Amino acid sequence: MIHLTHEQIAKRAYEIYLRSGSLPGRDEENWLAAEIELKRDIEAAKAAATPKPNGHSSVPSPAKAKPAVVPPVAPAVTVTHTASVSACGCTSTPAPKAKAKAPKTSKSKARF
Repeated sequence: MIHLTHEQIAKRAYEIYLRSGSLPGRDEENWLAAEIELKRDIEAAKAAATPKPNGHSSVPSPAKAKPAVVPPVAPAVTVTHTASVSACGCTSTPAPKAKAKAPKTSKSKARF
């Protein structure tokens, strides 16, 4: 016989309530469904842990478990901006820098 605690059933009933769109008035239905799901899960776990006639359990050992497949990550992209954004959100291309001219010097030098 499988013994389930009130807390286990209540937690699963709440999960069922959320999965079903949080519909009100289905408390008893969710409770009964939770009991059925939990009993089924426990029985499936017991069956998986029971050794088969060939002497092996149907539960894979951690060493034989396949590693998780991790999708490749896209390389980082560097973006260089040539336009500037003004306070109003408009973008404009900066004007080319003008070459600075040397200041004009007078031909007469002041002597002190």
